[in-house]
Amino acid sequence: MRFIITLCFIIYAFLPVVGQKKLVAHESFEKITIDGKLTEESWNIADIAEQFTMIKPVPGLASAKETKVRILYDQEALYVSAYCFDHKDSISKVLSLRDDLNANLDVFGILLDTYNDDQNGFYFGVSSRGVQRDSKVVGDEFNDQLNLVWSSAVVIMENAWVVEMRIPYSALRFPKVDTQLWGVNFIRQISRTREESMWNPVQPDFDNYLAQSGELTNIKGIEPPLRLAFIPYISGYVDHSPKTSSGSGGFNNSFNGGMDIKYGVNEAFTLDMTLVPDFGQVVFDNQVLNLSPFEIQFNENRQFFTEGTELFNKSGLFYSRRIGVQAPSSVLNTLLSEDESLSDVPMSSQLYNASKFSGRMKNGLGIGVFNGITAQQEATAINLTNQSERQVVVSPLTNYNVVVLDQNLKNNSSITLTNTNVWRAGNFYDANVSAVKFNLNTKDNSYGISGNSALSNKVFSGTSELGHNWGLNAGKQRGTWIGSLSYFEESDSYDPNDLGFNANNNRRIATVSLGQRSFKPKWNRLSRFVTNANISYNRLYQPNVYTATYLNINSTVVTREFDAAGIRLNSSLTESFDYFEPRTAGYFFIRPVYHTMNGWISSNYQKRLAIDAGITYVAVNRGDWKEWNYRWSTRLRLT
Repeated sequence: MRFIITLCFIIYAFLPVVGQKKLVAHESFEKITIDGKLTEESWNIADIAEQFTMIKPVPGLASAKETKVRILYDQEALYVSAYCFDHKDSISKVLSLRDDLNANLDVFGILLDTYNDDQNGFYFGVSSRGVQRDSKVVGDEFNDQLNLVWSSAVVIMENAWVVEMRIPYSALRFPKVDTQLWGVNFIRQISRTREESMWNPVQPDFDNYLAQSGELTNIKGIEPPLRLAFIPYISGYVDHSPKTSSGSGGFNNSFNGGMDIKYGVNEAFTLDMTLVPDFGQVVFDNQVLNLSPFEIQFNENRQFFTEGTELFNKSGLFYSRRIGVQAPSSVLNTLLSEDESLSDVPMSSQLYNASKFSGRMKNGLGIGVFNGITAQQEATAINLTNQSERQVVVSPLTNYNVVVLDQNLKNNSSITLTNTNVWRAGNFYDANVSAVKFNLNTKDNSYGISGNSALSNKVFSGTSELGHNWGLNAGKQRGTWIGSLSYFEESDSYDPNDLGFNANNNRRIATVSLGQRSFKPKWNRLSRFVTNANISYNRLYQPNVYTATYLNINSTVVTREFDAAGIRLNSSLTESFDYFEPRTAGYFFIRPVYHTMNGWISSNYQKRLAIDAGITYVAVNRGDWKEWNYRWSTRLRLT
């Protein structure tokens, strides 16, 4: 009996550890110099995180190369060091832009979940050439528009490349408690073998890495630092335009000044303000020839509207390009009589000020409040009959407001309430949109249900125009087989575009999706095999008429050498009726039944010679329309 008990203890001792890994952080009492040399004594007493597990190419296998990570802290910053063992001649020498740590680079990164809520965190990564990337992580999304101030250094040795980081607490948000408990994970990417591995193992069928992190313990007595910055600016412009017959033109000049303010109200919340900003340094949009009946959505390039807006963007109702831009043509046309046209229409409105207050409390409640005010803008209305002119207000004094409440729930779930409001001075209309969005998951995140609903209201001189949308999606989202059922409808009067973006409304869509994913296929040379299929049934909301049914099938296979191939099928199962293309109510464009089949191959881009090739067959049930398309391209890496 004693022998059996002893044997059981021995077997138990050698069983693999399953679950969440833990790493103890040690406090450093000496200055840490960020040079990649790790000569300080404190590094010798730090605990080591090692034994990384692959995500790619074969999930669950031990990493082919050893990685050793240590963490220290003091009262100002967190310090991270990593030995990424590899042959010196095999380490990637590719140089990239900041935040562009692509598959051609060797990369080490750290994920920090400072509130340990599995949904909100930070990513800091460094390539073997010393290029940095930082991101705000929300669930499975990495937002690279965040640009923080932190330092790092890389040294390449004979048998490894070494990275050292200093992440100041001013770059993080964390609770004000005596002892911190943070989620943590470490990521390593090896370019030549396309390997990705992590310290705490993650499942390839679940993209939320934060929810699969280990624990970082023993960080004691740190205080969130004061975060306060004043950034004043002045700018001057000189413009010249040729003189016209009326004498207008010549030189014009302007002088501007303003200030940006950032203040950390407490350890969780931040107040950002911009006063009379000048976005003269912002890059221009690319010119786009839009032949569709729908508006084009442009990227936001103004820094104030790209940083710290994760909460505001979660509902999809905040499109910051609405603030300070020209009034839409539908509004401008209502200001004119039949024999008038507009001239000298300003392209934008001066932004007087804008403020953002955002953060997340200890209980997981995220709060975001945005407010911005733009100046009145005028244009000239010219009478085409007698050439008389009058000034017309094309954009009145306008206040834009957004309020967001986002509550984290258990099992990677959440619920979000959003309200946007646009108030315009004078006889212009006002607009308001209220929305709720939720997602609920089972304990292991295998099954989930999500939904959203929104109500828009436009107020014209006391009368209201209401519109709505709502949608529901339920299904299985983890495992070999996944699938979902979803329904979405949007009324013809739903319009969030005074502060949001919605390309088109007036639709009902029911979708059935089914997929199979294998990350350990039976064939030894394959690393993954993925197939997805969905059918969508479409109608208009008003009038409630049929528009189309579409079938899409996509199958992709990837080998362990990262060669890939796939097949795609896109088909309309019936004729489709496009009520948007004619741009006239009551008319529609009939599109015939079509079938498109495409096969493609793409070899590993890490090889010196790579090939992309494909063949496409298109059949349209109108006349004798059949066509074949071929493509072939060769990629040669010189070094």
